[in-house]
Amino acid sequence: MKSKGNKSILTPSLKQALGKMINDKIKIAIVDDSLAIRERLQQKIEKNNDFEIIWTAEKLSGAMEEYLKEAPEIMILDIQLQDSSGFKVLENIRKINSDTKIIMLTNFPYATFKNKCMNLGGNYFFDKTNEFEKVFEVLKNFKNEKLN
Repeated sequence: MKSKGNKSILTPSLKQALGKMINDKIKIAIVDDSLAIRERLQQKIEKNNDFEIIWTAEKLSGAMEEYLKEAPEIMILDIQLQDSSGFKVLENIRKINSDTKIIMLTNFPYATFKNKCMNLGGNYFFDKTNEFEKVFEVLKNFKNEKLN
């Protein structure tokens, strides 16, 4: 950005902040017992340079271990896991961090499960069969909110 006389109106600190915003990818984690779903999500998300999958997990134990190492901004979470449930992951995460956005993506789109998800602090609840693409709408909206 230039003003009259070819002098930049951006201060060094503003340039640094803008550079950080442009270069910072939104960190996402995927927790699902299905390798096919994890891979499908990862492939589609990583087509967008604004996002980075920082880790994936198929179990409660792996999810919590990874979360404590590096908390994502967004977590895509299944209800059914190999060793527990996504509800337990959600409950544990909310005990330590309320900022991570949680997208519950499930094959069990029942109202009781949706209510439980929301009561535990989930942000979104989608049916894998009929609402899979909504995950990507949420990611796009999150990116736009972050830029504004």
